[in-house]
Amino acid sequence: MTASASVVVVEPSGRPILLVGPPRVVAGDITLLNPGETTLVLRDFGVADRSGRLVHLPARQGLTMPTVLRRGQQQQLRIEIALVATTHPGEYHVAIDIAGQERDAVLHVTEDVALRVEPATLFVANEERRQMKRLAVTNEGNVAATLGDIRDVALRDDLAPAIDVRLALQALANKPDLDEFVDALRRDGPTMGRLSLGIAGRPATIAPGETRTIEVAVTLPEPPPPNGRYRARVPLLNATLNIIVTPSGATHEPSYEEHARNTRAASTPARRKR
Repeated sequence: MTASASVVVVEPSGRPILLVGPPRVVAGDITLLNPGETTLVLRDFGVADRSGRLVHLPARQGLTMPTVLRRGQQQQLRIEIALVATTHPGEYHVAIDIAGQERDAVLHVTEDVALRVEPATLFVANEERRQMKRLAVTNEGNVAATLGDIRDVALRDDLAPAIDVRLALQALANKPDLDEFVDALRRDGPTMGRLSLGIAGRPATIAPGETRTIEVAVTLPEPPPPNGRYRARVPLLNATLNIIVTPSGATHEPSYEEHARNTRAASTPARRKR
């Protein structure tokens, strides 16, 4: 402990502090002792990059809430460091200063898969033809994300009635096993058809921090019954894309190809008849 230090890091003792997690929250626990005669209030701590590989690391990191240490009191404290979201997985060495005591620390940054897909819901007609759509995919994680074709996704009735609360409570009263009851509530209805999603120019790889526009083809190899509305939940790594199938005669979102043709037709001046 330095001459100006007002607390002692009791644990870990004789080894670096270890913090683990994805870039947004790399966290670990330490135990502090106040050996002085006055009450201390800790609100933040200092961080210095010794690896030389961390970008935009703030010199001070705030605690989740102020911590009060009375004289002679020992208390466990959780410390969290927020890094840039695209910080690659790996091991980074830093120095942590807590109320004047500096300790070595090792940050184990873990893999973070975090895709954001817009729009979150696509609408297609209940037709066997291929329907083209566009997605904007943002990689908010720290590893590259690769998307490929996804086939045979179940289509289920999107107009199924909501769960009757009274029946749910009655079922709960008759089922002492809560896990079994929750599992029963989560069961989906019957499969009404199948849907496939194709990636144009597949596969598509999105680098950390990158946003890409991806063309996708939606097909219905097993169309559901007509005059209904159906939903497919397509897994795109951590994200979920909802695709809603509407009756073929219903108004639905036009594809970007149809929109482009309509725009060109509207912008072309008509010839005057002589």
